[in-house]
Amino acid sequence: MLKIRNNLVNFAFLIFICANALVSPITIEELKPLNYVVDILKVPIKKGEEQPHAIRMKSKFGQDYSCLLPKDDDEEDVKKDNIEGDFSIDIKELLKPIQSGFCMIKIQDWWTYEFCPGYYIKQYHIEDGHILGQVITLGLYESEFDWLNETNKDKFRHITQPFHSQWYVNGTKCDLTGQPRNAEVRIFCKPDAGDRIHRVDEEETCSYIITIHMSRVCSFPQLKPVPEKKTKSIPCHPILNDEQYNNYLKKVKEKELVL
Repeated sequence: MLKIRNNLVNFAFLIFICANALVSPITIEELKPLNYVVDILKVPIKKGEEQPHAIRMKSKFGQDYSCLLPKDDDEEDVKKDNIEGDFSIDIKELLKPIQSGFCMIKIQDWWTYEFCPGYYIKQYHIEDGHILGQVITLGLYESEFDWLNETNKDKFRHITQPFHSQWYVNGTKCDLTGQPRNAEVRIFCKPDAGDRIHRVDEEETCSYIITIHMSRVCSFPQLKPVPEKKTKSIPCHPILNDEQYNNYLKKVKEKELVL
């Protein structure tokens, strides 16, 4: 049995051909996300005798194969369970301990960012241990994502790892837009992270995304990371025409006689 890993398959198998003989091209980019091992089996199949649900794959050398694709619904099941799971745990209760004067600090490039959950987000520049220049408020706490709202659940159905959002508004006036600064805080479950600011991005002028990694929210079912996908096997039989298949059977019989 020959096993070809994903990166090699991208070069060796360029197109899928459906069992009904309709050609359906698949690009390399579409193949890359698939987590599989293609098993080229030694036992061939006679052309026209492929299994009903098999598809054809063609190698760059022109050899046709009859392949069975594995089901890939495990991850979607996990996502569905997470999104529609147990809401007996209140994420606001999990966040309460850090909403009593606790603040996170991160130095990123020129700026130092200060995030006090449930209160405010600020940025400033520090030199020699002292704040130099203006302290800019990126936003004051306004609201956060409501996991009990049914219409909100659709937001995370196609996201690999959901996060909990908080919105901060009415920050320092932006010189470029004339509007108050604002920010969205996105809290991700990271089991070994503790509580920290992972990064700060200015997605639009004076509008920020603050990415937070926290271990304390990992007990909230809806924020559990989707498990790493298991490698799945795609068994493929070479497809032979009548002459090739008869020659194969002849060689098999010859080997049996030798044994």
